[in-house]
Amino acid sequence: NDIMLSLALNEGKKWHENPPPEGTTLYLIEVKIKGENKLEGAEDVAKVVPTPSVLESSQIIYMKASRQFIINGTNFNPKRTDLIFEPPLIRNQDYLLNVASKNTLVLTRTTDHMWRQDPGPLKLRRIDTGGGQLRVNPDNGGMLVAEVQADLDVHGVTVETTPNERSYQSTGRISVIGTGFNAEDNHMRFANGLRGHGVNYTTVEHTTTMLTLELKPGSKWRRNTENLPGPLILLAVDAGG
Repeated sequence: NDIMLSLALNEGKKWHENPPPEGTTLYLIEVKIKGENKLEGAEDVAKVVPTPSVLESSQIIYMKASRQFIINGTNFNPKRTDLIFEPPLIRNQDYLLNVASKNTLVLTRTTDHMWRQDPGPLKLRRIDTGGGQLRVNPDNGGMLVAEVQADLDVHGVTVETTPNERSYQSTGRISVIGTGFNAEDNHMRFANGLRGHGVNYTTVEHTTTMLTLELKPGSKWRRNTENLPGPLILLAVDAGG
């Protein structure tokens, strides 16, 4: 109409070929009506941000026993990343969101809430990193980011979140603090597939409140350097109970 122009991007085209992470301004420099340019100068009409993507994951988490899980992808925005799930989860009520890097989101369940009310898939339907809500894998009702399973029988194991513990990528020891560990042997499952018993690391000390892990030479706590610094996520501990 005479006060607005609505532009739709053609399939396969981009508003900007390679916008920086913080976004870039799209300028309109010419509007011709009957061959005459009606603009006196360039006008900024939009801010273009990199298009985010989300990687599919069938990682197993438990309705309430799993404290955290991660979502991998590209072009996440630390200043603004909003998510819409199926079944719905409300940020800052059901979970807390940390944009650990442009490629990694860390979701932490809040106390007394669940990832799902019953076992089943958790899908990400939409994501907004500053350019509006973007549908994710709409043909399948969203992108699978986790398989939620019923909590295992209670065996008294708890793990404390320790965000201030630091370690180099390919050296050192890490301590896991909690309660209810087996004083002789424990089996752990990490979100990145890290394997114990000498494959990637060895548990050199077992107590009921702390496990000390030592990295095997040649292994890494996390492999992808681009995603560092970032958290090491422990999904489950089997203490044999």
